[in-house]
Amino acid sequence: MRVSTRSEFDVVNGLLDRALALDPDYAYAKALKVRAHVMATGARAMTHDEGRAALQMAYDLLDGRQSDPLVLAFAGHMVAYLGNDHELGYRSILTAKQMNRNSVIVCVSAAWVAAYMGRYDDAIAHAQWAYRLNPLDPNLGHCRAAHG
Repeated sequence: MRVSTRSEFDVVNGLLDRALALDPDYAYAKALKVRAHVMATGARAMTHDEGRAALQMAYDLLDGRQSDPLVLAFAGHMVAYLGNDHELGYRSILTAKQMNRNSVIVCVSAAWVAAYMGRYDDAIAHAQWAYRLNPLDPNLGHCRAAHG
């Protein structure tokens, strides 16, 4: 999913709203909506205040009932980045990594949130693990930024 402009965000957000209208309990669609807000905010396509519109959805996804590592990683990244709840976000992402340590996306989120917290050695370790998993993964640009 690419969300680097406001128009891309609007398209993605609209499609996810349609999916959630069909199934309001669709956790992965909620997680993608949260992810779109994080990506659009990080790309400066929207303000942090606008990005926080999905913050409650992220907290709701971290209710202890989720078993999908991507749902946990996307929601954890949101609460750490836009909610400034670094501990909860990092714990959620580490849980996701325990579930699937071979997900580049989960490792990238782990690297970013560890960097937010000043845990630079951990951030570098998460980033290096992501590089080894798939050196051609399209998410490695985000990983290199976190590594830096």
